[in-house]
Amino acid sequence: MSHPIVGVWVVEVRYPDRPRVDRGTLLFDEAGSISLAIADYAAHAVWQATSDRSVTITGARPVGPNEGFVGWYTLQATASVSDDSGSMQMPAQQSRPRPDGSLIQQQMMITGTRLLVAPG
Repeated sequence: MSHPIVGVWVVEVRYPDRPRVDRGTLLFDEAGSISLAIADYAAHAVWQATSDRSVTITGARPVGPNEGFVGWYTLQATASVSDDSGSMQMPAQQSRPRPDGSLIQQQMMITGTRLLVAPG
């Protein structure tokens, strides 16, 4: 049986220190891969089940191109799927290198609603 995280999710990404909300989609596949698409970037990650409704996630994407390659943006998260499998919450910690070698670390909250096939 498939884990309830598998599928496509319409997501909102919120940071505690800024009012902007990023919106996009997350695809969790059966093999343990994740693809993220937001308006101004894409990223990939992997997931592993930790219970019948939760997963742990590790993600990465290169930092650039405006600064040139300075390292990897990384994400560590856990996600929990609701009992009806229609929504999920994902508290996350991200790290992003700066050109000077220092790191910016931020907390974020990703919430999602399962994308369903429209009737018709």
